Order: sequence, then C-alpha cells, then structure tokens
Amino acid sequence: MPPLTVQLAIVHSETADDSALDRMTLGTYAPQILWLDNDEPVSDGLIYEARRFGCGVVHGTAAQAVLVPPLRYDEVVFGLTGAGWLFIEQAYAQLNAAKEV
Repeated sequence: MPPLTVQLAIVHSETADDSALDRMTLGTYAPQILWLDNDEPVSDGLIYEARRFGCGVVHGTAAQAVLVPPLRYDEVVFGLTGAGWLFIEQAYAQLNAAKEV
C-alpha cells in the first residue's frame, strides 16, 4: 500500500446543475462524491453524468440524501498509484504533442 491512499474525495458545490461536475478532477485517482450543499432541485443531466462517470452525489446541507453512490476504491484506481497516473498523463501529453508536429 502506498504511504498515502485517498479512499474518498468529497468535493463541495453550491450549485446543483450540470456545471457542478466541472469541479470533479480527482476521478482517476480516488473515488469521489459531489456534495451539493443547497436545497435547489438537482438536474437530471447531473445525475446521468455522475452515474456515467462513477461519481457519487449527495444532496442537502447535511448531505443526508445519497442520490448516486460512489464507485469503490478498487473500481477507480485500477491498482495504479498517483505517480503511476502522473506518468500515464505525461506520456499521453508527449504523444499528443508529437502527433501535432
């Protein structure tokens, strides 16, 4: 096990529309939940996209309603560490840069 393992990232959002998912940047590193800290209705598009990407969604000021459960840790990280994902991202960026030349 790596020295630091993030089991769940909780990302806070004050909006309940589709733009809330733009805050979800940790999906390849750890399971994540989007906490919609408001009482406005949640858009169907947000729920659809959250399920599609495996992002959990909780709603309400006390996070009392679980709308979408998050994926388990082993379903997200595929055995790679943060350093492993960083290597893959940097290699991909170099390949993309080479392809554009």
